Amino acid sequence: MGNRYLKDFTIALVFLVIIGYAVHLYFIFQTEDKIPEQSKYSRMGLSDQLKEQIKSIEQSIKDRKQFVFTVVRDPLEQNLIVKTKVDLEHQWEMQVANTLRLAGTYIGQDGKRVASIAFKGENKMYRVGDVIDKTNNKIVEIKREAIVYNRNGKVVELKAKQIPPKPVELSDENNQKKVRIW
Repeated sequence: MGNRYLKDFTIALVFLVIIGYAVHLYFIFQTEDKIPEQSKYSRMGLSDQLKEQIKSIEQSIKDRKQFVFTVVRDPLEQNLIVKTKVDLEHQWEMQVANTLRLAGTYIGQDGKRVASIAFKGENKMYRVGDVIDKTNNKIVEIKREAIVYNRNGKVVELKAKQIPPKPVELSDENNQKKVRIW
C-alpha cells in the first residue's frame, strides 16, 4: 500500500514541475515582449548621419546582390583600376594588331604594284583586285604610299603609316634607373 502513495506522489510532483516550467516560460516570453524595438541608448550611440550611411550601405549591398555582371573579366580584379606595365604593353600590342595599317607599297617582279598591309598581327601582300582579310574591302588601286579600296560601296584611301608609338610609360628611357657618377 505504501507503494501506491509513492506512485501518486511522483505523478503529482511531475505534474507540478511541468506546471511550474510552463509558468516560468510564460513569464520569459512576457518579458521578451516588453523589450522596446529601439533602445533608449540609440540616440547616444548613433548620429543621424551615421544612420544614413548605414542605410546607404545596406541599400548598396541589396542592389549588388541583384546586379548581374555582363563583363568577361572579374569586376573585382585590381588590374582594371590600376594598370601595370604588362597591361599597358598588352593594350598597346592589341591596338597595333587590330589597326588596319598600310605598311608600304612596292613594285613586284612583274612590274605591278604590291601593297603590304598589317592587320590582326599579320603582314600580307595584296595586289589590285584582292580582298583585304575577308572584310569585303576590295583593292581598287595601289599608289606610291597609299591604296584605294572599296568598302561597302565607298571608295576609301588608306595612306602608309608607321606603327603607333609606345606609351610614355613603356619607353625604355623612363624605365632605366638614372645613376649619378660623382
